[in-house]
Amino acid sequence: MTQATHKTSREALAGMAARLQAHQLDAYYLPPEDEHLNEYLPENKKRITWLTGFAGESAPLLVTAGRFYLYVDGRFHIQVDDEVDAAVTEAHKLGPDESGDQCIQKFLKQQADQATMQKPYCVGYDPFLVSPNRLKRLQGDLKDNPNLSWCPIPENLVDAVWSDRPALPKTPAFLVGPDLTGKSTADKLAEIRAALKNAGATLLPITRLDDIAWLYNLRGGDIPYNPVLEAYAILTATHAYLFTRENSIPAKVQSELAANGIEIELYTRYPQTLKTLVSKPQTTVLVDRGGVTTGTLDIVTAHAPVVENDNPVTLAKALKNPTEIDKMRLANFRASRAIIRHLMWVEKAFSEGQRLSEAVVRDNLEAKYKEEPEFFDLSFPTIPGIGTNSAIIHYSHANPDQVGQAGDFYLLDSGCQYLGGTTDTTRTTVLGKSSPEQIEKYTAVLKAHIACAAMRFPEGTKGMQLDAVCREPMWQLGLDFAHGTGHGVGAFLNVHEGPNRISRVCSVVFQAGMVTSIEPGYYQKDWGGIRLENLYVVVEDTGKPAFMGKKWLAFDSLTLAPFEKKLIDFSALAPVELAWLKTHYQKIMTQVGPTLSPAEQTWLAAQCDI
Repeated sequence: MTQATHKTSREALAGMAARLQAHQLDAYYLPPEDEHLNEYLPENKKRITWLTGFAGESAPLLVTAGRFYLYVDGRFHIQVDDEVDAAVTEAHKLGPDESGDQCIQKFLKQQADQATMQKPYCVGYDPFLVSPNRLKRLQGDLKDNPNLSWCPIPENLVDAVWSDRPALPKTPAFLVGPDLTGKSTADKLAEIRAALKNAGATLLPITRLDDIAWLYNLRGGDIPYNPVLEAYAILTATHAYLFTRENSIPAKVQSELAANGIEIELYTRYPQTLKTLVSKPQTTVLVDRGGVTTGTLDIVTAHAPVVENDNPVTLAKALKNPTEIDKMRLANFRASRAIIRHLMWVEKAFSEGQRLSEAVVRDNLEAKYKEEPEFFDLSFPTIPGIGTNSAIIHYSHANPDQVGQAGDFYLLDSGCQYLGGTTDTTRTTVLGKSSPEQIEKYTAVLKAHIACAAMRFPEGTKGMQLDAVCREPMWQLGLDFAHGTGHGVGAFLNVHEGPNRISRVCSVVFQAGMVTSIEPGYYQKDWGGIRLENLYVVVEDTGKPAFMGKKWLAFDSLTLAPFEKKLIDFSALAPVELAWLKTHYQKIMTQVGPTLSPAEQTWLAAQCDI
């Protein structure tokens, strides 16, 4: 962390202390998301980063007059130490079964125990930043504690003191047709309206930007790496609304949206228009408490009855249609070809004595991604960890001074947006020769990956069940990893997409058409890290008869890049694991091999030779 950032954090804390005093608050809660519950934020919404210097994800912050309290999960335990000023920010490193909100709740309980009825401990929050589900979890059994007061503050206190806050991005939106999406906007509107009717509702407010982009077949560039535009939407049985920034929708796009009955209003009109619509007689609102903000819910509940249910757009978006799957296959084929060419270059360049820094390898890979047809953007910041930096789970600095030495791991986690498809792949290699310990740990991670990827599972299987299957081979060796096993992925949308995940706590049922990553890993500070990630589409396994009326499902790999041969102990692989690897490699050789140069084909054949 630079001295300039230290100074900013100290000045920010002083500014926040003044705002707390002005609103008679003892603390102020900041979730890691923005008004649209985004994971990746535009620069002017990176409030926690501006306050503390921490650039990671998923870390809630509690602000008091004298200190910032930041709560980071296992992905960022190493990173946070390098980024925050310990004099003003107290970083709490969460265990695998802890959440930041749970720890904040414990902290607030301590404060409430010391407070009195004459002066309860008052916690402020921006209702348009916090989802109802998050607020409920945060409050827990403290919701009705008389010594603790929860105070929604219309003014965002960070924005009030952020004097040099960047401007919003100004990128024009564009439409994508059924040739990329597989469904017209009219068909999607009809599908969601039917789901609304079946749920007994007449109105749906939509906060999440990827849901809006999917429903209206609309894309943009307001959020880094996610091809979406900043907007709200409201859908009724007869009307569809889109609330956007001024001049963000070109005239031609406006005309095509209007042809589908979509009315465009200014972004700032969303609260008032929502209030007007929900105030109409016989209006019933479907609310996904995890997919809207408390600000939206408060408007709705003040004027209309509510049906609490999952947002039907979220599941419809996750169940990819044949066109979307074809585009995902093509995008991941292109990304895999770029990764193969990059890994070959890394091996050759290192053997020739070239200086391979994290910045150099990142630039080489991203250049190869851009050489592929229909490249649009990266899908997240490239993670090029070399040496001990490979142990930082979501490292993305690309240090030009971190240069690979013989025996160093090189962990590459990267992805792209191609027209129609999104990619996410992680490969770990070693520069030069590998050590016995590196081979042992890498092979353990590979066995875990195969255990999940080779699964045949019945309809109704949940993400938490798949998570345990993946971890079991590593558990047998006393190993584990402090992140989820997999996440859903959008089709030319967000690289992290719900509702499906493979994690200890995910109860979502996996269905055919969902796309997921499988990415077990192993990380050891001052030694290095390993992660092996492919994307898979869930498909029906027609080779197995139904069991008790349930079809069987399987994972079909979208990623077509080989694992690192010199890090695999093939003698430690069971016959079923070897069979899976051979089949996977045959697919790579058949599909990608013929598109490479003769030298690249030779390198790939050697990597895939078991």
